[in-house]
Amino acid sequence: MSAPTPSRQPGLPALEAAIVATELRLSDRLAYLAWCGSVGRDTVVAATLVRSAELRLYGLWQERDWRLGHRRDAGGRGG
Repeated sequence: MSAPTPSRQPGLPALEAAIVATELRLSDRLAYLAWCGSVGRDTVVAATLVRSAELRLYGLWQERDWRLGHRRDAGGRGG
């Protein structure tokens, strides 16, 4: 019998930490977008950075929700 292989997926606390970090990054990028608009700079790059952070955050929240759902289905505590 071999030892269990550790999962490559981060645990729920690590996933929630990634969500918080991404929310902070999104906030910074939104501030940068607003600044660009207020000083008359082109906002294309800033808007792309915002969209990238939004998509990352959406994916992280989906992953968290999926894991919590599977935890409940398996008889775990869930959210």
